[in-house]
Amino acid sequence: MTQSLTGGPNIMNTQHKTLLVSFSCALTLTACGGGGGNTPAPVASDASFNLQSAQRSEFVTPSVRNFSVSGTSNGFAVTGSGIETAGSVTAGTFEGTAALQRTTTVSGSVVVNGITLPLASSATDWTDTNYVPKGSASTSEYTVIQGTPTIPTAARVGDLGTLFTATRYADSTRTGLIGTMRTTYSLAADTATTALVSVTSLYYSASGAHTRTVSRQYRINTSNQLTPVLVSDVDFTSNLNLLLQY
Repeated sequence: MTQSLTGGPNIMNTQHKTLLVSFSCALTLTACGGGGGNTPAPVASDASFNLQSAQRSEFVTPSVRNFSVSGTSNGFAVTGSGIETAGSVTAGTFEGTAALQRTTTVSGSVVVNGITLPLASSATDWTDTNYVPKGSASTSEYTVIQGTPTIPTAARVGDLGTLFTATRYADSTRTGLIGTMRTTYSLAADTATTALVSVTSLYYSASGAHTRTVSRQYRINTSNQLTPVLVSDVDFTSNLNLLLQY
């Protein structure tokens, strides 16, 4: 069994690096909410939130974050933890044009069916010079966004929509088509001054079959600062269901 862990806290990360283990298969995410007997009821904020500003701030800010992993893989419990490190933005090129790039690395370990497996991987995201996402690459996938994403500048609780679609290849030669991806956003109630932002990617095979859903949840405040909350992953082809919590 092979495994890798890819990461990146960027809200518009084109592959939505889930910081979750991928065993010989792709992962899928669906956003989950917390819950507990003493958890206050969510409040629908009246504020508007600039997701474009939040995207830029998240992308240009280096970070080191701890996370835990839980869930199941083929019926076996998965537990673990790790560290996600997002580096500084540097100048680069993507698809032959000038771009900004940032690399995120992940390290840690998980336990599956009594076996401890190391986590070690890196992934790179590219944006244009205005910090609008263009694509990404990991050891197993190269993603190219189609057109220019439109990121809302005044989103409110209850808003939702499509951010972009992308084409997925095996590598940068673009000779091996894996499939496509459609990424959406939604805002849910949290507190009077914050909202919960879910960025969800639906993965499709080259034949059009829905194979994976990936969603990353953030808390956004009225200063348009993002705080990662969780990532969940459900793979329809390999019986994998994982949750990452910061």
